Amino acid sequence: MVLAVAGAGKTTTMVERVRELVARGASPESILVTSFSRAAVADVRAKLERAAPPDLSAVEVRTFHSLAHSLLREASTGAGATAPPGPPPEQVSARLLELVIGAWRREGHALAADLTSLDHEAFLAYRARCLAELCVPDPDGRGLPPAARRLVRHAPPDPEAPLHAPLLAAHERLRRERGWRDYDDLVVDAWAALMSDPQLRERTCRRFRHRIVDEFQDVNLAQVALLEALLDESREVMMIGDDDQSIYGFRGSDPTLLHAVAERLRARRYVLDLNFRGRPETLAAAASLMEAQSGRLPKRLRSARAPGGTTTLDEEVGSEAEAARAVARLLEAHSAGYGWQRQAILVRTFSQTSVLELALLREDIPYALLGAPDLLHHPVCRAALAGLHLVAVAEAPVAVRALAWRRWLAALGVNGARAAERGARLARCANGGAAALTVEGGRDSGARERSVLAATERLAAAAEAGLVPALRAAANELLPWPKHGRTAATLRAFTSAAEEGLLGARSASVEAFLESLVAARRSRSRPEERVCLTSAHRSKGLEWDVVVVPGQALGIFPVREDHEERRLAYVAWTRARERLHLLRDTERPPSPYLVDAELAELIELQRDLAWCRAGIGTDSVAARWARQDARRRFGDEARGTRDPRRPSA
Repeated sequence: MVLAVAGAGKTTTMVERVRELVARGASPESILVTSFSRAAVADVRAKLERAAPPDLSAVEVRTFHSLAHSLLREASTGAGATAPPGPPPEQVSARLLELVIGAWRREGHALAADLTSLDHEAFLAYRARCLAELCVPDPDGRGLPPAARRLVRHAPPDPEAPLHAPLLAAHERLRRERGWRDYDDLVVDAWAALMSDPQLRERTCRRFRHRIVDEFQDVNLAQVALLEALLDESREVMMIGDDDQSIYGFRGSDPTLLHAVAERLRARRYVLDLNFRGRPETLAAAASLMEAQSGRLPKRLRSARAPGGTTTLDEEVGSEAEAARAVARLLEAHSAGYGWQRQAILVRTFSQTSVLELALLREDIPYALLGAPDLLHHPVCRAALAGLHLVAVAEAPVAVRALAWRRWLAALGVNGARAAERGARLARCANGGAAALTVEGGRDSGARERSVLAATERLAAAAEAGLVPALRAAANELLPWPKHGRTAATLRAFTSAAEEGLLGARSASVEAFLESLVAARRSRSRPEERVCLTSAHRSKGLEWDVVVVPGQALGIFPVREDHEERRLAYVAWTRARERLHLLRDTERPPSPYLVDAELAELIELQRDLAWCRAGIGTDSVAARWARQDARRRFGDEARGTRDPRRPSA
């Protein structure tokens, strides 16, 4: 077991382990490397290729899901069966849920009346948690051998949603009938196949004699079971991870598994506690933050680099002022020579991004929103543009008008299939063809209905007055319908950007404005230097010279006070190489982690050290105290400016 702090070079360590195994005589085909995500797998593969010679291209590098899929394919081939066609794994659970709901309603099921209040996302999350913990509706019906059956439990009821358990049972019956699998099913079914087929398990263990598991803090119980099913008596496995960076509890990951599995396998333990990414000043707050948490595996985060970084805390009144200050930090760094692609803004949730995008547009800073659609591509903004298209572009092809009608109708509450069917019909007739079409209220809108014709006519009247009135009218038609706050905030930010002329000339006609946006989308799709705007979860494994983290307020970042939120803050704060800028809106209570990280003391200490390095009062009592405090916060490396990786003279 290798405990590796943030920035310790986990991927490099794994690659060197592979090289060492091959140097000792292991064949590359006998080495299996698993990691958490496709991006991590691609990174490992790229570094293995660069590590040659020897040729390491035959090393098996997979995600857990890819490995599970290959094992199930081998199992089905051996049994003479073929996998039945079905939706892609990411769509399986939602599709099965739709089928079960439809069947219950048609059959007049006793629980059908309760379906009106069902939260689909909450049910799918409940199902994912159950599978991650090897909990299934009918464990005895799987035909597992005793050794495997002992690990499987009955799916527990959900105290907050009694409907979930019976719905899960029906969902699982239908899934097994159809032979479909989502990503969680792949892992559980692959483990079950190995445990039920000794020959398959023996072949797999013989094939993979050396196993390396990356990001072990992110595994769940089902993935651990799959891993242990791949082990033979040699227990030849390297687990590398950091319990301080376990941030996927909603997927079933558990940081205690790292320690528990190491104990069970009697693993030798190593600690990599040098961070080669950040300066001492950018890491000190994160180190103090985690030292304040109980129950973690003991380790210390130390920088392998000389001092010279910066951590700041900016306090502004209101979210717009906070966003403007965040952008000012980017501009300041850019003026100091840090290119846009070397900078990032990290948020806790994507609900924070709208106001930040607007601030970036105001300063004409190129950016890429990673993990969610930006203002130009968000569905509700595209729906508003579709409405403008219907009333301003009279000669558009039928296919284009059909797409516009579909987006406009769907945004006004018509369900997806009906919006597509009626949109295609309306596209073939004049605008008057909408007269008989009435929008049916969505699930969250009760019995309220509005005429599509009336909405379209209001929009057409506004369009005659110019671009800005047309955009306001489109927003007014759509704003009552979004189901969550981010959608409405995104539409308001998009409208503001257009009204301020940030997306094209305000004085342009609606048709000219739409044409300019098409050109803007194309230009933004070209590779160029951009600031990365993404979530803290998405930032895992990435790094930038300058990192800005707004929203340091309770209820924003962290969303709530718990261990995982603290670890997520640690991940975000340790992405910076040179400059870490934290920001908070003073209209909200501050994040408790700012106190735990001793941030005020850290910032004051940075000023003292800068004063010492400037040669002012270097022999004073204050300077001596500053150096002692720096050693406590940053480690012995802070006494000088040498790189600790370079031997002394």
